[in-house]
Amino acid sequence: MGGHRSDITDGVVRAEALRLGLVDTKVAGIDDDWSGQCVVWRVRNRRTPHPPDRAATSDP
Repeated sequence: MGGHRSDITDGVVRAEALRLGLVDTKVAGIDDDWSGQCVVWRVRNRRTPHPPDRAATSDP
């Protein structure tokens, strides 16, 4: 653990995100103190359906 102390941990962020209907998709370690976490809405919680993959639907 680095020199930074905090009650906000990746576990706290992940738990709150899950409670809200989000999921974490990526975590990047920046240094001993900091990391980045990407969260997105679960598919079932999205307002609009995910658009189709253009590459899969393009004409040959």
